[in-house]
Amino acid sequence: MDSQFERLNSVVFGLLEEAPFYGSIMLNLKWVVTDKMPYHTACTNGQSIFFHPSFIDAIKDKHLKMVCAHEVQHVIKKHMLRRNMREMVKWNMACDHNINLELMEYKVGEMPEGDYKGLADPKYKNWLEENIYNDLPDPPKCYIDIGGFEDFPKDENGNPMSAEEISQIIDGMIERAAK
Repeated sequence: MDSQFERLNSVVFGLLEEAPFYGSIMLNLKWVVTDKMPYHTACTNGQSIFFHPSFIDAIKDKHLKMVCAHEVQHVIKKHMLRRNMREMVKWNMACDHNINLELMEYKVGEMPEGDYKGLADPKYKNWLEENIYNDLPDPPKCYIDIGGFEDFPKDENGNPMSAEEISQIIDGMIERAAK
C-alpha cells in the first residue's frame, strides 16, 4: 500500500499547484488506503478519505486528481450532514452528479473512464443535490443493503462527533484553504 500512498502524495501535490483550494483541504484530511471497503472506489466521512487500493491502481493520475477533488467536495458541501433521513445510496448518487458536473466545468482533473466513470448527467447542471435526489429513481435494493463504510468521524477518544463539531472542523478547513 506504500505505492498507493506515494501516488496519492504526488497527485495531491499536483492538485495543490493546479487547484490549491482542493489540495489544501486534502492535506487537512486523513488518507486511508484499505481493502476493507464494500466498494472498490473512494469515499469520505468528512474527516478521512478512504481509497480501495485496487481503485488507485486502476485509474490514471489525472483521474485520481479528480477523485481527490470529488471527495473534498463531499466534505466542503457537508454532504454527510445534509443527508438527513434520505436513502444513502441515492443521496450519494445525487451528490456525485452535482460534484462531477462542477469539477468537469472547472477542469479539475479528468473524469475516470470505463468501469470507474462517475455520474454526471448534464440535465442536473446547477441543480441542488436535494433536487437531484428528488428527481432520481430509487436504486435497486441490492445497492441499499450494502450500507456505508464509515459513518461519522470520531473524536480523539473514539466517540462519534456531533454534526456541529464536524461542521466547525470543516468550516475551519475551508477558512484556512481560502487564505
